[in-house]
Amino acid sequence: MDMEIFLILLFVFSSVVLFVIGLTPSKKLDLKSMYEDAADSEIRTGILYTLTPFTKQLELFNAKLRGPKINTYKKFVGKRLTMSGNPFHISSNEFIGFQEILFFCCFVFSCLFFIKMPEGTILQKMLFVIVVISADMLIALIVPLFLLNDAITQRHKKLSRELPYVLDLLTISVEAGLDFVMAIVRVIEKGKAGPLRHELSVMLQQMKLGKRRREALQDMSERNNHPDLKTICASMIQADQMGSSLGPILRIQSDLLRRKRMLRAEKVAQQAPVKMLMPLIGCIFPAVFLVLLVPIILKLLSSV
Repeated sequence: MDMEIFLILLFVFSSVVLFVIGLTPSKKLDLKSMYEDAADSEIRTGILYTLTPFTKQLELFNAKLRGPKINTYKKFVGKRLTMSGNPFHISSNEFIGFQEILFFCCFVFSCLFFIKMPEGTILQKMLFVIVVISADMLIALIVPLFLLNDAITQRHKKLSRELPYVLDLLTISVEAGLDFVMAIVRVIEKGKAGPLRHELSVMLQQMKLGKRRREALQDMSERNNHPDLKTICASMIQADQMGSSLGPILRIQSDLLRRKRMLRAEKVAQQAPVKMLMPLIGCIFPAVFLVLLVPIILKLLSSV
């Protein structure tokens, strides 16, 4: 066996052994209790459910990591998880654990894929290894964040669709004589299940625990970072500070949201011809030219 292949296989085997040893706790691992203790175990399916014991161990390990940059990254991840609704109830430390597992998998795959080092000097081989490890780290960092950003985008779209309907219910309830808290309760009871209903439930729970209305609205605005929701919360906070009625303000905000929605629909409709240009040029026009020109060319060739 070639010496380089032997060294790579030895390095991969050592990495796997060290990874397993690092994830093995000092006491016996009770998988059943670990799954039952996780509040999100019932909604984790597939690979998330399988990796739960590993991510829980890595969560404890990542919680011990300290440093300005590490803490900043943890806060960034935690904020993005909150904006996405965090459907699996993953903490920032556990999310970093998923990234670490992905890096390990990419690294093992790279070692198996490049099982024979390219020819060159020792410096060139070292540079090649550094490039491969950097690429694996980049993949492990970007892919989970990309999926997280996609979840945030999808949630913001749902919030945009639900906001006008919920605002109408709030407006009708407030104008009918209900106070703000009872109007929120009515919206939660009558509204459709979705991210906005969940956010209103969280806000109502905070108000029941003693938070003031403006603080609960501010928390909901910061928690979602949705532009339309931030505008509505800011107007309601201002109305609460000035002591004005919420009914007219909610009606104005509802009308503005519907106008924005109409403008967005018109913008998408105007962009459709431009987006259709490339598929037309790349797919449809060549097929049409083949259907029209090939018989003519074959006829000309046969007549020559």
